[in-house]
Amino acid sequence: MLTRWRRAEPNFGYKDLGETSGPADCKAPQAVLDALTPTTHEEALIWRANCRRHHAQRAFLRTHLTPGTRLRLTHPLLFSDGTERGTFTYTRTGRRPGVLIHGSTRYTIPHWRDRVAALLTPVGSETLTPVGEHHIATRPAPDRTPHPPSGPATATG
Repeated sequence: MLTRWRRAEPNFGYKDLGETSGPADCKAPQAVLDALTPTTHEEALIWRANCRRHHAQRAFLRTHLTPGTRLRLTHPLLFSDGTERGTFTYTRTGRRPGVLIHGSTRYTIPHWRDRVAALLTPVGSETLTPVGEHHIATRPAPDRTPHPPSGPATATG
């Protein structure tokens, strides 16, 4: 993993990380993933699945994301002005990479493609992305334990 590169200084840092170390970066090239030998190591399997999900997410968005598409992120983002936003509209300006807008405000959000959970249709339905499907599958189930009433019991009759 290359950690630092400055043109003025010809040195860099190197850290040897294997897939069993649970690396946080899950963007290994598809060719590398295809060349890996089978494993049963749980951390390696999780890392490989995360890398494949990253590639599936990018392929999905390349196919389905067009200017004007509304999208929902996995979690709403809190901005410095105190507003919280979870849905945006995708747009492009010339050769610039895609930009997210909400109302008339343009937002620069690092790695936003990795956070898109669903594409929204004009009638309000959603098409889940690979990240959205994983997000739903891994979130905890709601607590369905019956709870006693919070106030005093009242009789009806």
